[in-house]
Formats: sequence, structure tokens, C-alpha cells
Amino acid sequence: MPHVGGYTEIELADRAGAPVEDVRRLAELELVSPAEDGFRPADIQRVRLAEALKASGVSFEGLRKAVDDGHLSFAFIDLLFPEPVSFTSRTYQEATAQHGLTPGDVQLIHEAVGLPVPEMEDRVREDDEAMFPIGQMVKGMGMDSSVMARVLRVYGENMRRVAQAEPQFYHAYIEEPMVASGMSETQMRELASQLSTQLLQQAESLILWLYRRHREHFTMEHLVEHAESALEQAGLTPPREAKPPAIAFLDLVGYTRLTEEQGDDAAAELAASLGGFVQSHSRRHGGRPVKWLGDGVMFY
Repeated sequence: MPHVGGYTEIELADRAGAPVEDVRRLAELELVSPAEDGFRPADIQRVRLAEALKASGVSFEGLRKAVDDGHLSFAFIDLLFPEPVSFTSRTYQEATAQHGLTPGDVQLIHEAVGLPVPEMEDRVREDDEAMFPIGQMVKGMGMDSSVMARVLRVYGENMRRVAQAEPQFYHAYIEEPMVASGMSETQMRELASQLSTQLLQQAESLILWLYRRHREHFTMEHLVEHAESALEQAGLTPPREAKPPAIAFLDLVGYTRLTEEQGDDAAAELAASLGGFVQSHSRRHGGRPVKWLGDGVMFY
């Protein structure tokens, strides 16, 4: 539910998961500035960014100087995180007890999806609330914890790779060209952030669209296999000829030397060409890539 009105220093610190003293110091340095009715929801991520930079060794005073000198701006954060997520008042201990989970379940889920494991006295983020009914449902189905971990790793690893690739693409194809054109860091960041608002919306739509399309394909494939087996066992169709897939490995020769001589861009372009080649040719024979290995691929 959207917050009505502004936050006090204590409320902002509470929602950002930061010490009140840090919020007060950031306000003194005007890195976060309260409106007439208090701090804004967008200040939650500003505080979190400042805390992350502090953890990396950048002082709040250093941030202020960087902003004053035009090397850094916090204005872009509002566009990147238009709906900041706060912490709830519930601890993990309380949430697990309510949903019939254990501390071990919480640890397993977080480790499997690749997120930091919280302490049981930590408060739950608003978006992490979704984890508990999912865990409760899975346990109610009687699914073994090792099976649950294996399933969650598939989701966690693939979503992590997508999320990790986005800022890399963003940096290479949006930020760097802007800086190369002569823009300052501040100018680039503010303009790029305006573009990122549209890109993030489209990226989320893309993820959902692709998931639904792939789910439809593999669900249909699964249903066909089961129907064929049922018909065969009933004697309604002749036995199918066993056709185990042939596993193949393809590796590019001289990829390392190409990278050294022509650079990462040329190597990336060649790897992309390899991807398209393997995708199209393997699918012509009912196969697909199984695992990408940088300059090689395993497929059937």
C-alpha cells in the first residue's frame, strides 16, 4: 500500500534498514532532503545506495563532495526505483512460525535462490513476504527439502543471470556510448536513467512473455509424451522406436587468441554468432542447446 505523507528520520531509517544516525547525517549533508511533510519514499533507495557506498569505503562526506563537484548525482535513483520496497514490522521468526516453516527452511530457500540468508530476528522485506506462502505450499505437498532446493536453484540461478546481465548490457550499450560522446557522469546518469524507466518496464514484460511461451511449449511436450506412453501401454498405438538423443560438443578454436588480438567486442560477436548457429541447426533436428561454455556449447 502506498505511503501517505512523509517519513520521519526514524521511519526512513526503519524502512531503509539503516541506522538513524546515518539518515540524520545524510540529511545534514542534503544527500536526502525532507519535503514539508517529511522524507519521501524515494529516499529509501537513496539511503540504501549511500549505505552500500559506505560499506565499499566511500564516506558520506566523500559522496557530498562528489555531488558538489558534478561527478555524481542521486537524482537518477528516483527513476530506477519508482516504488521502493520497505521492511515490514514482522521478523523472520514470527513469519516462519505463522506459516509452519523452520529456520532451516528459510536458510534453504535463500541459499537455493541465491539471496543472503537472514537472521531470524531480522525484519522481513515487503517483497520477501511472497516466500512464506510458497514455502508453506511446497511443504504441504510433502516435497523433500532436497527436491525443493533443486527446483528453487533453477529459478534462482536463471533469474540471477538475467538480472546480472541487464546492468552489464546497460553499461556497454547505453552508458559507455554516452560518456564517449562527451557527456559528464552526471549528465549521462540522468539521461540514461530516463531511458532505464522504459527499459525496465519492457524487460519485465519480456521476462513474463518468454516464460509463458516456453512454459506452454514444454508443458505441451510433456503432455504429448505422457499421452503417447498411455496409448502405447493400452495397445492403441504401436511401440515407439527408441531414439536416444546424440550429445554433441562444439568448441571454437582460437577464441582466446581472437580476444587478445581483436578485443572483447569481436569475441562477443563471434560467441553470439555461435549461439544463433547452434540454436537454429539443433532445433531443425528436434534438439536444443543444453549448456553454454563461453566459447563452446553442449547440445543435442
